[in-house]
Amino acid sequence: MQTIVLNSKNNLEEAINQSIEFLNRGEIIVFPTETVYGMGADFFNLDACKKIFEIKFREEKKPLSAHVSNLSMIEMICHPIPKEFYLLAKHFLPGPLSIILQKKKEIQNFPLTETIAIRFPKNDCALRLIEKFGKPIAATSVNKSGKKPLNLSEEILSEFNGKIAAILDDGPPAYSAESTVISLCSKPAKILRQGVFPKEAIEDVLKMNL
Repeated sequence: MQTIVLNSKNNLEEAINQSIEFLNRGEIIVFPTETVYGMGADFFNLDACKKIFEIKFREEKKPLSAHVSNLSMIEMICHPIPKEFYLLAKHFLPGPLSIILQKKKEIQNFPLTETIAIRFPKNDCALRLIEKFGKPIAATSVNKSGKKPLNLSEEILSEFNGKIAAILDDGPPAYSAESTVISLCSKPAKILRQGVFPKEAIEDVLKMNL
């Protein structure tokens, strides 16, 4: 399999349609977000999600994130959803914030974890892709485990040509930093990674010290 590069600037709808064809076939694609490019698969396709771990040499204890294009997609896969989530969503989403929530017990994806990180990216190309796909895309950064994320199609091709089906190229990400990660599964909430949004901004919205 030869990896193809789909340029969103040339024909966005055609690039998205081709990307969705690959996702529906259980293939892996690379797609843009506002922070880093994501290596993604159909969230509900266990075999496809396993491929990401194999390609990246990723430990199975590190779950993928669910990339969504609206709040109803989150309600499709997560329960309970605490009120703090909706406060954060109102102020920061779509945007570079990953929020860890409890996954519904009946939701089966790989790996079989009880929690899931939600990403609602602020990138028009990504949102159009997810919206048209109609369900979450499971993804993580584009890199071999432990290496720096790759955000240029040339770099991605050099590292992963033939291992992924396509790269949906939308140019460089808007931010040079990764998303901030917060867990709402612990009491109190806990910031697990400092990123684009500073801790103080999140504390101000939640009215608590983290």
